[in-house]
Amino acid sequence: MLSVEKSFSLGDFETYLDNLWADPEQELRLPNTLKADAIGGQASLLQLVITWARRATENTPLRIYADGNDEVSIGHFSRTAVGLVALNFARAIRGYGNAAIERSKAMETALPFVEAMHFGHLRDLREFAKTTIPLICIDNAKRLARPNRLYSPNSDQVRSRRDFADLLHAAGGVIVPRSRPISDPRLISAAASLMYEAFLNTHEHAQADAAGNAYRRSVRGVLIGSRYIKRDKLVPSASGHRPIEDYFQAWRPDHPAAQHAQFVEMSIFDSGAGMAQTWLQKKGRVSTGILGSQISIDDEFEAILSCFRKGGTTKGGETSGNGLFRIMRVVSDNGGFIRVRSGRLSLVHVAGVPGHQSDVDEGLEDSIDGGRPNQPRAWADGTLITAMLPLNRERNQ
Repeated sequence: MLSVEKSFSLGDFETYLDNLWADPEQELRLPNTLKADAIGGQASLLQLVITWARRATENTPLRIYADGNDEVSIGHFSRTAVGLVALNFARAIRGYGNAAIERSKAMETALPFVEAMHFGHLRDLREFAKTTIPLICIDNAKRLARPNRLYSPNSDQVRSRRDFADLLHAAGGVIVPRSRPISDPRLISAAASLMYEAFLNTHEHAQADAAGNAYRRSVRGVLIGSRYIKRDKLVPSASGHRPIEDYFQAWRPDHPAAQHAQFVEMSIFDSGAGMAQTWLQKKGRVSTGILGSQISIDDEFEAILSCFRKGGTTKGGETSGNGLFRIMRVVSDNGGFIRVRSGRLSLVHVAGVPGHQSDVDEGLEDSIDGGRPNQPRAWADGTLITAMLPLNRERNQ
C-alpha cells in the first residue's frame, strides 16, 4: 500500500513516486485532511494521484479514512483539490473495513466546495482552503469542466491576461492576510502573465495523449497560494533539493528585522502526456511514448528545453512558441524560482544565485542534484509547473 502522510516534503514526494513504480498496482491511501508543506505540495499530490490512477487496475482501490456511510468524513476529503481529483480518477474507492464507497455519492459531498470554486466569492473558499485557492477543471464532468474564473462563461475560451491579473489580485487579498498584500502592479502583471501562459499551454495539451487520443478522464488547473516561511526553516523546506537550498540560502529580506520569507506560489498542473513526450511525438521522434521508445534522458531534457526556448512550439502560427519562454523571463526578472516536474525529469530554474544559471542550458537544471540531469527520476504523469515569487526579498538579489 502506498500510504501518504498528512505532512510531507518534496523529498517524500519523490520517494512516493519511487515506491509507486516499484509496485504500480498497489492501492493508494490518502488522509482526509492534508498539510502540504512542500513547495507546490498540494499540486505535487495531485500529480502523484494522477500517476497512480493511470496505472491502477479495476481492483486497485483508493482508500480514505471513512466508512461507506460516513458523509462527514467523506466530505472532509472530497472538499479538497486532491480529494476531488482522486475521487474522480479512482476506479474503486474503499473506506474503513474495506467498505465500498460509491463515487457519485462521494462526489455529491463535494458540491459546496465545487460551487465555491466555480461560482462563489473567493472568500467562500477559505472554509475549505486556508492558504491556497484551487481552480480545477475536470474535463469528463460537464459542470466541473470550465470554472468561470478561468474561462469566459459558457465557452471554451480562456480568459484574458487582464482577467488573470484581477484573479491574482483578488486571491492575494484572501490568502495573504498575515503578510503584505500582493499589491505591486508590476508583480501582479508579471505573475498573472506567468499563470496565463502556463494555463493556456495546459488547456491545449491536457485532454489528449501525445498521439491526440482523448483521455477518458483528464484534469488540469491552477492553484494560487501563499508561503510564509520562518527564515530558519527556509533551507530545510527544500528537503535536499540543492539548487532550491542554495536559492533559500541566498534569500535576504528587504527589512533586516523580518523573520519570515514571504512568497506568492502558483502551480499549474495537468494530466496530459507530459511536456517532453508531447514535443517528441509532434516532432515524429517517438511512436510508443518515451518509455516504449527508449528515449534517453539527454533527449528528454533537450525536448523540455526546446519547449522553453523562444519560438519553441508544437503548434502552427507566427505567435506560437513564446508562452513558456515568457514564464522563464518572469521568474528571472522577479527573482523567484520555477520547478518543472514531468516524465522522468524534475527540473528547476533559480534566479539570482551564482552557479545556477550561466553553467546550465537555458537556466534549467536537475532540481535535486543540480547541473544537467544524468539519471532518470521515477516517471510522473502530466506536467506540473510551480513558480514562487518573493514578496519581501531585496530587489537587487
